Amino acid sequence: MKIYILLLAGLFISCENKQSSSQQATTHEESSDKIEKTDSVTHAKPAFSTKSPVHKPIISRALDSAQAFLLAYGEKNPETRLLIESKYGEIEIELYKDTPLHRANFIFLAKRGYFDGTFFYRVARDFVVQAGNSDERATPLKRYDIGDYHLHNEFAAGHTHFRGAVSMARTYEDNPYKISDPYEFFIVIAKGGAHHLNKEHTVFGRVVRGLSVADRIAEVEVDSREWPFEDIPITVKVLR
Repeated sequence: MKIYILLLAGLFISCENKQSSSQQATTHEESSDKIEKTDSVTHAKPAFSTKSPVHKPIISRALDSAQAFLLAYGEKNPETRLLIESKYGEIEIELYKDTPLHRANFIFLAKRGYFDGTFFYRVARDFVVQAGNSDERATPLKRYDIGDYHLHNEFAAGHTHFRGAVSMARTYEDNPYKISDPYEFFIVIAKGGAHHLNKEHTVFGRVVRGLSVADRIAEVEVDSREWPFEDIPITVKVLR
C-alpha cells in the first residue's frame, strides 16, 4: 500500500524535524517519547503550526507529485460526508467539492484509518479545537508509513473561517505559499468565527451536525500549551 504517497518519501522532509522559533512545536511535558505539539494560538496572531517546517527546495516537486496523486484519488473516491466520533459525542462534517485536494486527502487518510486513535489534542477556548495528532507512538508510525507530504492551499474556493468551519493546519516557518499539513485539522468554535485566519489556512469543510460536541470539548481543562489533561481520542468514518 505504500506505493501511494511513499513514492514521494525521498522528496519530503523528515517528520521528526524540530523547529527553533517561538512559534514552533514543543514536546508534551510528561514523556520524552511523546511527539511534538503546537504552540498556543492567540486571537491576534494565528500560530497553527505542525512539527515539520517546509523547506523551499522541495516545494515544487513534492507538491506537484502529491497533487497528482490526490486529484486522481479524489476522482475515484467522491465522498463528502464523514463522522468524527469521540467520548463527548459525534460530529458530522461535510467536505467541499471545490477544495478537491483537501477533500481527497481527508478521505484518503480516513479510509486508511490514520485518524483513528489520534486526539482532539489542542483546545483553544472560544476559538478552535484541533485534532489529528496524539502523543501515542502509533501516530508517527502511521505518518511514516503513509509519507511526509503537503498540500497546495485552496484559497481560491473562497471559504471563510465562520463558526463550524473545518480548516487545515499548517506551519508558518519557511512557508511563503501557505501550504497545508495533511494530518491535522481544526474546527472553529468562536461565535463570530475566526476570520483573521482567512487566506492563512484552507477551509475545506463545515460541521453539519454536532457543533455542540465541539463546544463541550472546548470546555475541558488544558495545560499552558492548550493540550487537554485528559486524552480525547477520535475515530473518523466515511459516511457517503
